[in-house]
Amino acid sequence: KRRDFTMNSLLANISGHIYDLSGRGVEDLRAGRVIFVGEAHQRIQEDYLRILRFFRFHACYGEGEPDAGAYKACCDLADGINGLSRERITQELSKILSSKKAALVMRLMFQGGVLTDLIDRQYEEKILQSFCHQQDKHDAVDIAARFFALSGGRANLFERFLRLTHAQKKFIIKLEMIVNSVVFDDEKIVKKAIFHHGRDLLLQGYLYKVATGQVEQNKEMIEMIKTWTVPECPVNGTMLIAQGYETGPELGQELARLQEEWLEENL
Repeated sequence: KRRDFTMNSLLANISGHIYDLSGRGVEDLRAGRVIFVGEAHQRIQEDYLRILRFFRFHACYGEGEPDAGAYKACCDLADGINGLSRERITQELSKILSSKKAALVMRLMFQGGVLTDLIDRQYEEKILQSFCHQQDKHDAVDIAARFFALSGGRANLFERFLRLTHAQKKFIIKLEMIVNSVVFDDEKIVKKAIFHHGRDLLLQGYLYKVATGQVEQNKEMIEMIKTWTVPECPVNGTMLIAQGYETGPELGQELARLQEEWLEENL
């Protein structure tokens, strides 16, 4: 009786016999209904993480509109999420964003006042939906990039609310730079950016600009980003050190200058 959802109250023995102790778990599961066990407000007050779990389960298993009573309870008690750790919030939100219904569920959360501080005030479902569609279409699903889209393209939005990994934060910061600086109608500039930052970042940046209407989708550009063989620059730090450079800013500046010269000659 203290489980969160009816579908989560189901048990099975070693022979595979299902025990439906709530009397409706199997029915709700088959119908794609995420229903709280007993009184929704009470279940949520036992653990406010259940608000995020409700939206995550609806994203993964739900069909049609969410249960009205459950949805209202989640919206009524949304302030309780503020008492949860950043790690728990990040984990659930990451699972929501990895689902096929990410954009739809984020709209439900935004409209209900759930985690509105985590969503850009100019949030538009169609942008996240288009971006997720582009990722799915080109086999390029990336959760960090979806966080970036959710933030309205601002890399620093989540610092106060989420516990992203160092790699995710670094990826989002670079993605913001690519979106704001790379001109995707110049193949040479794009190839230079791939050389410096990698094809994954460039592909996410391009798909984001397509989703936001900043560029027209170009199949040839996408194919180039995904398949271009990145050349190996013959100049590296070890060579410069052998020539007498010491590790430090001067070496980095000289390496960057020589690499830029090499790229100009070879692209």
